Amino acid sequence: MSPEQVKGVAGIDHRSDIFSMGLVLYEMLTGKQLFSGSNDEIKSRILNKDFDANLLNDLGLPFEIAEILTRSLQRNRNARYERSIDMYRDLRRILKGIEDEEIVLDLASFVLKIMDREHSESVHIANLAKSLDKKEIISNPSTIKVNANDFMGGYIPIEEDSSKINQTPISETPIQFQSQRDQEVN
Repeated sequence: MSPEQVKGVAGIDHRSDIFSMGLVLYEMLTGKQLFSGSNDEIKSRILNKDFDANLLNDLGLPFEIAEILTRSLQRNRNARYERSIDMYRDLRRILKGIEDEEIVLDLASFVLKIMDREHSESVHIANLAKSLDKKEIISNPSTIKVNANDFMGGYIPIEEDSSKINQTPISETPIQFQSQRDQEVN
């Protein structure tokens, strides 16, 4: 109940609802009623006591929430939000900022985990590659040898015996690369 309702003022308008929205928002955030006691005590507090933003200190809420509550719970209706859409916009701006920060932090955390895993795998593979004996790889008959022209032309060996490399196109229309020397020969 807004102060003007308690006083029984004629011409109560939408700003009374803004006061009520502030009360409901406070109760949603804290789980407590802002005004408690007997009916007479509650009416007295509504008429005589300004909202104390320090009541929100222990909740870890953005300070802007306290500003919105302070403005919506003004005893003087002319000091409240003029329209509920203005209160909504302020709330939305705060909530959007919180969402964006949380999303950015979640995304950054996710990317760090992925990149850390990828980096660990890359380091492991690099260490394995460093430990390989190049002469043994070259002399190993089961090692498939592919030259750069085959790779760039879209051909891959289909037999493991590198002495019998049959080339098969990867696609029906492989990319054709010709060097300037090849063009001069043709």
